[in-house]
Amino acid sequence: MVLDDLGLAIRRMFNINFKKQPGESVLFISDYVPVEYITEQNSRKCEMINQRSNFVELLYMRSQDIFSESEVNLIKYPATFQSGKEIPLNVIEMMKSHNIFVALTTYSLTHTDGILEACNNGARGASMPGFTPDMFEVSRPMASDHDKMRVLGEKYINEIIKAKEEDTERQCQVKIQDQSKNCLEFDILGNKRHFRHNFGLFHKPGMSGNLPAGDIHISPDIQENAFGRISIPRVWTKFCHPESEFLTLIFDHGCVSAIEGAKDSLMEFLGFKEGNRSPATEELKLSRRNLAEFGIGLNPFATKHDSLLEAQKILGTCYIGLGTSDTLGGVVKSDTHLNFVIPGANLFINDKQIITNGVPIFK
Repeated sequence: MVLDDLGLAIRRMFNINFKKQPGESVLFISDYVPVEYITEQNSRKCEMINQRSNFVELLYMRSQDIFSESEVNLIKYPATFQSGKEIPLNVIEMMKSHNIFVALTTYSLTHTDGILEACNNGARGASMPGFTPDMFEVSRPMASDHDKMRVLGEKYINEIIKAKEEDTERQCQVKIQDQSKNCLEFDILGNKRHFRHNFGLFHKPGMSGNLPAGDIHISPDIQENAFGRISIPRVWTKFCHPESEFLTLIFDHGCVSAIEGAKDSLMEFLGFKEGNRSPATEELKLSRRNLAEFGIGLNPFATKHDSLLEAQKILGTCYIGLGTSDTLGGVVKSDTHLNFVIPGANLFINDKQIITNGVPIFK
């Protein structure tokens, strides 16, 4: 992007997404890899992380010029190499001392106590884990019409509630059917839980979410009620084994009980195989395997399946999350939150179809 285009994208983000007022302070947050941590084995991954960090510096410097009347700062911290892992206390304190924060990192801060603490202190902000610079370009997901996404999200929610009310014999049972006709079933909308939306409008103190925006999401009711299996095509997840066409997650009583077609790194992390990142306790293992989230994408400008941040916003996709649910209204606390996107899915609510092959059937 040329600097003029970048300036327009920055103004659009702060004017539309945050409704920034004159004098409000801004904090950019970035993760990076110190030189001493880079080895021959991880050099490609570290280079990618540091390239992201360099782009954040560019955003920061351009924003200083645009908002010269405001305090605009940048803070970096060493990459955690794990989404959902808590960040250093000095970063949290900096977030709390600014009106607006934008976390442009490689590993997600979305479901962390740090974000919650900052928002409870009156800050507002967005997490952009795994962002790519092209997301800021015209006709890319950061430029989508947020009001149209809000209308579509509300239609989805209304259709789901309507399907629940038409079947008084059951709770609100979700069934996601993937392109291989595997099905995952679980309940939602009980225990005073409700859909949360991310339409990308963080105008009031305490508000936060992801950018690019465009999804609705909810935590399942009773974690023990999720059963079935769901497959994710290899090109839609970094955790699929290169010799497998699909990564398949098998659920029993609300947790992943088995995996097919996964890389060793995921098998180790979820405790199906011994390794350096295996969970230290049975409690941690079960928390990482927990079905924590169900969401639906709403953003018509989101197209890239190889960027998880963007893929879960693609219009008509469904996604599920594992790990922490307490930041979503659930009861499970974990040290991670991992999302998996199901493209071209069929979605049923109490056997009433809401999405057919990734396309909503309501008007």
